[in-house]
Amino acid sequence: MSGYDITDYLHGLDPAQAKARLYELAAKATVPELPLVEPDPAPHAGISPWESTPWSRFRDASPEEHRWLINGLLPAGMLAFVAGPPKKGKTWIGLTQALALVTGKPLFGEYAVEEARPVLYIALEGSRPGLRARIGALARGLGVDPDGDGLDLLHTLYRPRPFDLADPETAGWLSDEAERVEAALEIVDVLRAAARIKENVAEEFARVRDGLEPLLADGRTVELLHHFGKLTETQKERSPGERMAGTGAMHGALDVGFLITRSESGARRLRVEVEARDFAAPDALGVVIVGTGTGEHGGFTFTDTATVEIDASAAEGRDLAAELEALFVDGEWRTETELAGKKAGISVNRDEAGAALSGAPDRFASITGEVAKLVGRSPRAKLWGTVAMKAALPGPEPAQSFERVEQVPSFYNAELRVEQLAPPSGEASEQVAQRDRPSSSPAANNQSNAVDEDEIERLAELARDAQGKPRS
Repeated sequence: MSGYDITDYLHGLDPAQAKARLYELAAKATVPELPLVEPDPAPHAGISPWESTPWSRFRDASPEEHRWLINGLLPAGMLAFVAGPPKKGKTWIGLTQALALVTGKPLFGEYAVEEARPVLYIALEGSRPGLRARIGALARGLGVDPDGDGLDLLHTLYRPRPFDLADPETAGWLSDEAERVEAALEIVDVLRAAARIKENVAEEFARVRDGLEPLLADGRTVELLHHFGKLTETQKERSPGERMAGTGAMHGALDVGFLITRSESGARRLRVEVEARDFAAPDALGVVIVGTGTGEHGGFTFTDTATVEIDASAAEGRDLAAELEALFVDGEWRTETELAGKKAGISVNRDEAGAALSGAPDRFASITGEVAKLVGRSPRAKLWGTVAMKAALPGPEPAQSFERVEQVPSFYNAELRVEQLAPPSGEASEQVAQRDRPSSSPAANNQSNAVDEDEIERLAELARDAQGKPRS
């Protein structure tokens, strides 16, 4: 019968018969054998993505020494940092390294480049004209025409979007691009714009480091330009690499660091300290940018010539306290910002100026509030000067003091004293006025001086009533 199945059959039976019939059918049923399929083992269940190697194999497979991109300073396959305060020369250092490598010219005129190699420069801040001007000026300083093909090994990514090194997809794109142009060095300017992470969280920076691992494993060097943190008392006691903003995991990941610990003359004179994990780093480098900029405010243009050279004097320590004292010869009080400024100050980081001032209390003193007003500045400003300048400031005017004169002049009646304390009005005024006239008689004067205290109190109450004040 069409449409009739076992369900209809079972519904035609009472429940006990239906149950018995199901058991009978199940006993007669046969199940075909199916092949047993083993599940895929979990990655941790006995199959490892890596295995150790005996020492002899590791020894024979490893290079005997570093392969240098820049001899003695920058090996291949390393994670490097260029770090310093904002706008204090990081981009100059990064671009100088890039141009030395793509042209095969010695870095700073001293550190040899054995072979010209491609460089991928990722510029995530700054303007196109500014970047073009710096590269043009530096190329001319190396004797290379930036309008020719002498810089063809330099590849630039200018503000690519999207770009987030914490995202595995971006890291993959970067790895693909580096492979496409065969870049030996990738420079990221700057890390803060390159990765959307919380810098103080080690796990978030680890995502960036992991994303760069394929580049490093391929023998490519990655250089991250990064900022220093605020120079606190604790920071002063740390190594330059530990001053980098963010988690200490950044310093832990650093293979090579170029750390700008002093920047003067508009970032034209730099002290660069080098830290390295696997080789002996040189002593602090004094680096100077030489050339005359013809642009606005003395900046370099594309047609200018700039060279970046070693000058040992730029690495020598400065006596900031002596320089600050020299500014105070004119007797002018100044804020920390003014003292640290490029034009009217000593051209240092504000924190450095503040540290030099507060670190020499026998030479410098600060003022604020009403004392600042004495020198013509806002009372909210914290001003600095020398100890001698503070000692020469006029002291506060002495407060006026008034003595209560208990003795009433003899030629006035005693009631006049009450009038001076509380000028009477109305009827009380008339009563007091009659007694206010000077007495021409010595006897009268003696008599008036003998007025008893009850009379004085009575007159005082009359004066208070006239002024509407409550009585005592």
